[in-house]
Amino acid sequence: MKENIIYIIESNIKQQIFKLLSKNKYKIKINKKKIKIPDNILKVVNLEWEKFRIKNKNIAKNNTTYFFSKFNKNKGIDFVTPNSFKYAHTFGRCEKFQKYSWLADASGLCALSSLCLVITSDNKIILGMKSNMDNKISGFSGYPLKNKGDIEKNSINIHKYITRTVCEELNIRRDNISKIFRIGQTYSPNITDRNNKLNIKVFNNNYIIKTKENSLEIKRKFKKDFQFKKLLFIENNVAMLKKFILNNYDKMSVHCIAAFYNYLALKCSISELNEFLYKLAISSTQIKLNKKLGNMQTNIFLKKLNPLIWGLFGRKNIKNYTVADKMWEALFKKKCMPIKYFLFGSNQEKKLFSYLDNLKKNPAFVGCNIAMPWKKLFYEQCNRIENNSIAVKTINTIVKNKDGLYGYNTDGIGLINSIKSYTNLENKIVFLIGAGGAAQTVPYWLLKEKISKLYIFDIDEEKKNSLIHCYSHKYHKKEIIGLNKKDINKIMSNIDILINATPCGMRGENKQLPLNKLSLKLCKKSCLFVEMVYNPNITPMLKYAKKNGNYICPGVNMLVEQAAVSFFYAFGCDLTKEEKEVMKNVALKGVK
Repeated sequence: MKENIIYIIESNIKQQIFKLLSKNKYKIKINKKKIKIPDNILKVVNLEWEKFRIKNKNIAKNNTTYFFSKFNKNKGIDFVTPNSFKYAHTFGRCEKFQKYSWLADASGLCALSSLCLVITSDNKIILGMKSNMDNKISGFSGYPLKNKGDIEKNSINIHKYITRTVCEELNIRRDNISKIFRIGQTYSPNITDRNNKLNIKVFNNNYIIKTKENSLEIKRKFKKDFQFKKLLFIENNVAMLKKFILNNYDKMSVHCIAAFYNYLALKCSISELNEFLYKLAISSTQIKLNKKLGNMQTNIFLKKLNPLIWGLFGRKNIKNYTVADKMWEALFKKKCMPIKYFLFGSNQEKKLFSYLDNLKKNPAFVGCNIAMPWKKLFYEQCNRIENNSIAVKTINTIVKNKDGLYGYNTDGIGLINSIKSYTNLENKIVFLIGAGGAAQTVPYWLLKEKISKLYIFDIDEEKKNSLIHCYSHKYHKKEIIGLNKKDINKIMSNIDILINATPCGMRGENKQLPLNKLSLKLCKKSCLFVEMVYNPNITPMLKYAKKNGNYICPGVNMLVEQAAVSFFYAFGCDLTKEEKEVMKNVALKGVK
């Protein structure tokens, strides 16, 4: 069961809703905004909707849903965007789509709905027991439809759609609705009911509806349907309402509790209301108070309320040398993603694991990247590992899933993608210098690209032989050759691509070149020098290669490409060329 949190963003208001739109102090206006869903995610949305539609033929109609877009408090206007109900169903109610939470925020896929408390002529509040939500106790909903005349002059006639839907649910006549008042608004980022049905990313307007009919008349005429199976009637006084809520909070929908909070805010003093909230704290429901702050976009508002968490683990001094935080934050800003980035550095395993354990318990934690020297260490903390990382037991990306932590290594594919922007790899002879953490999955991706030969050198013979052993049995038809120092100069003139996977040249490192200048000079002019070190951008090796007329591929390119693959694993869609450029430009500023 997830923690249920609901935000009260407007309260202690009483705005009468009239039939005539011009008389209302609160309005809902429609704006046209295209929702961009990446093709691969849209395909999954359509498949999920089709499965739901087949199982629920009576209710699965792809009607229009109105998604909250922005608001203007000074003019009392909420703006909404019409779109298909299938988005509300998939992004709002399907667990598998929770990893696309950021996309729902950035695209404005947060439904604007209603929850109404109906008061009878004999002063009782009506609640319903939900047929489709495990007997949950709730108020009555309201949803505007295009084909029911609810839309007038690019605005939603609130009085029409509220009376229409509530009268349908209670089987009462429209002309018996005497008054409607808007009393507040709530936002729920993540609600899971007892039957594990999700109901997330919903803005709810709360309304009080007064009817001329008494409780006995309404009870007599009520008919069970797919929404409600039974009606409950509660005496409309503060003491009885508080008692009912405290005795039944575990049976009530969280949206209903929040609506009662807004109703009680009109009737109670602040001290009484605070006392009521304190008593409610024993439940799994958390009511948090936030205010609308004026003319803001929804995604900015959500960023304030409910940021997700992504970040990086590294050495104690990681803040001194990484640009990852600035790079990722720029990407999140570009994509309007409500995500908080963390940097955690330590030289003590105990502290690293303690921090990770706390993150795992946080429902906002999406995942993180792992920097050297912890890539092997964090491998052991994962519940599942991608296939190409199992042999080398090294990861650089963790993504949280419902059944634990998944480990990936994006270094190799990130390097390959950066090289492919300069040249193809097929039939090329490649020299990999370094067999440590960053190089672990590089041979896998190089061999997959059908290179003709791979040379590997490391000053640590054990590391070199171990890396060769990992891949030689699987790719026995390919030449994977370990070099000794004395053999290096013999092969340099044949090399098409030279890759530095050592720390040599990194800012703060004493050793500046992975090989001596004489060896590097033996390379042919067409040889591409590839760097995995990204700080500084032009390392001593690249500077020397450029001087000799060779092509160079700086490490920042790999940094961006491996981040793009990490992003795909965590959030389910590819970055555009423009988004990669944003990351690269920020990274370059940090490594000058």
